[in-house]
Amino acid sequence: MGEKMYGLYFEITSDFGHFRNPFTLSFFETFLAPPRTTILGFIGAAMGLDEKETIKLGNKLKAGVRILELKGFAREIVTTFNYKVRPPERTPIMREILVNPAYRIYLGSEDIDLLKLTIEALRKPKYPLYMGISEFLARVTKISKLQKFDEVMEKRFNCIVPINGGYKVRIEPDVGKRYFPPKICKTVYSYEITKRGRNPKKFINLLMFLGYDVELEKPIKAYKTEENEVICLL
Repeated sequence: MGEKMYGLYFEITSDFGHFRNPFTLSFFETFLAPPRTTILGFIGAAMGLDEKETIKLGNKLKAGVRILELKGFAREIVTTFNYKVRPPERTPIMREILVNPAYRIYLGSEDIDLLKLTIEALRKPKYPLYMGISEFLARVTKISKLQKFDEVMEKRFNCIVPINGGYKVRIEPDVGKRYFPPKICKTVYSYEITKRGRNPKKFINLLMFLGYDVELEKPIKAYKTEENEVICLL
């Protein structure tokens, strides 16, 4: 058996969501699921932490996610300001919106007291939780009990996976189920606070999908929950 850590999961949903891909400029594309930094933002908001304290959570908390439901996409026009010109000019931008997203968020840590505080914060958040942006309020619908996560080596996943090699997909027939094929997304793994504000410190590639099982070329470190779910924690 591998090393054990403590963990929990919670389920979160909203009518709409948007997790902006920062590498798209002329069109605001959304990731299918919240990246690690957004998940830490959920916890920071629930605990009432400021930005600097939220970033520090990443030193103690590991996070993972599985998409439970996603009914599709919508698009809307938003106005941004171009501050490179004087006076600043308004620019219309198309923004991609997730419709009825629902996720199971996994958190792992060696600090059991921190996880206990997290559970209490999710039950009674200090600040509202947003599904990416403030227009889309999120609802926590389920919080698991505190449990132990067993460390394992695994190749096959149906959660969001870090990717740096090849993979193949399997799909299980399920009448009426929606499928979103795997897509490699470059995301921010962590931020740092500088004199100019918050800046990306480290990036990571994630494989995001719904309705598929993904098998990697080589096994990677993962964790098994007490419900025998195998998940990736970053």
